[in-house]
Amino acid sequence: MIASIAALCLVLGGCERHDEEPGSPQAQPAKKQTAAPPTVLQQALENFRELPLTHEPAQRARIVSEPISDRRDWIGKVLKQGYAATGHTNVSWDSAAHQALMAYADYTRVATDSDHYRALTNATVRALAQGCDDPMINYMVLRYGLSRSNHTQETYALAGLATFRSMISSQYHPILKFMVGLRAVEAAKQAEHNGDRSPVIAFVTAYAEDLARDTNAPATDVFDSAFLWIEHSSDHGWVVYVTSELEGIIKVTWGKDERFYRLHGLAEFERAWYARGNEFADKVTPQGWKDFEMHLKGAALALETAWQMNPTNAWTAYTMMRVELGQGQGRERMEKWFNRAMNLDPNYYEAADLMSYYLEPRWYGSEQTAIAFGRSCVSSTNWGGRVPLVLADLHRSLASYYKQTSGPDHWAQPGVWEDVRSSYEKFFQLNPGEYGYRHNYARDAYLCRHYQDFLVQAKLFPWTNYAFFGGEQKFRQMLEQAASGGSRR
Repeated sequence: MIASIAALCLVLGGCERHDEEPGSPQAQPAKKQTAAPPTVLQQALENFRELPLTHEPAQRARIVSEPISDRRDWIGKVLKQGYAATGHTNVSWDSAAHQALMAYADYTRVATDSDHYRALTNATVRALAQGCDDPMINYMVLRYGLSRSNHTQETYALAGLATFRSMISSQYHPILKFMVGLRAVEAAKQAEHNGDRSPVIAFVTAYAEDLARDTNAPATDVFDSAFLWIEHSSDHGWVVYVTSELEGIIKVTWGKDERFYRLHGLAEFERAWYARGNEFADKVTPQGWKDFEMHLKGAALALETAWQMNPTNAWTAYTMMRVELGQGQGRERMEKWFNRAMNLDPNYYEAADLMSYYLEPRWYGSEQTAIAFGRSCVSSTNWGGRVPLVLADLHRSLASYYKQTSGPDHWAQPGVWEDVRSSYEKFFQLNPGEYGYRHNYARDAYLCRHYQDFLVQAKLFPWTNYAFFGGEQKFRQMLEQAASGGSRR
């Protein structure tokens, strides 16, 4: 069990690329932080340690639902059974509660359109108004914003944790406990990025495992839940922890499913980087290199099998690109998987961003080759979405690289501002309503010492995310400096 799962920093002003792929030559271990007194939210998380949990899946009670092939009918059945067995029934609200639960089944398994959403929220409000205190109904009230409370991030997270505690003691199926727990962890992460959520994470992981042990559960629900949990975090070691039992449980029943090979490929990829560690290349142990290579081979084999079974999944191609970044077999191989990903999804920013990263001097290319590719992301008439931002993000990555290697100030180099400007202008041409990225544009203009452009972009903010710039005081200083022509820089 991991002692603490650190959160990723969420940047509300726009997308941020990672400057380092975990384990890259420039990556360094995270600095330890000084412990602080527990907050109210942290104490609520710690209180989960008091609840009983058997960590070994084989020692927990086996839950097997009735075999129903239709996903909507299956979730409807387990909702009804859970409601009846949990003990919060009452003739005053049973009818409204059943309508709300079936509306939830329709909304989550049939269609997430406005009609189904309206049916869900109306039925849930009726059940609540009639006094229903069932934990699943309480979750739906919180999840779909039907509470009378005007929640802050902290109070929303606290309410989510309280709801999850009530679900733990209920008789609802593990898939529902998993989903409620997942949303509680997400809310806690949003409220306190650096909090220790491991006491709750242990329960959510257990319910993902118990869901996978239900051999009558629809495969789609099992895999969707597994990938939701895996993708909750990209922290070093997260996937290794999450899949330590889950992967083997899923393999028993669904080991020949294409989705299992995708899951196994991702797990092996993460195990490879976990074995290598975050040290500089010359600090990696011989055993670390050996295990790194072994797990990457396993990842490649699994993902290539998944691709053969289903060559229409862009994520498989993208993950093979990540494998190639570690194996370094050659640009031709990288471009093969990149083209496969982009042909399936022309707006696949992550694939284009990784291709750019692969071509950087810190990996297998040079500044010139990486910039040439980045410029093609702007000029392309086939790629859209956030893909044009790859060029601006590349310059941020290069600036970080040269700073680490005591190189020149990359932002001041000829041609950088022209690239940055073209990147954002093309992006806003394609995505005029993405106002949050004006923060990114302004920041990069400031770094390039184009202060008037910084001021222009700042005036276009619909609201200012001060945290994006390091706080309100820092942002005010930037405004003053830009207005004076940068004389205080």
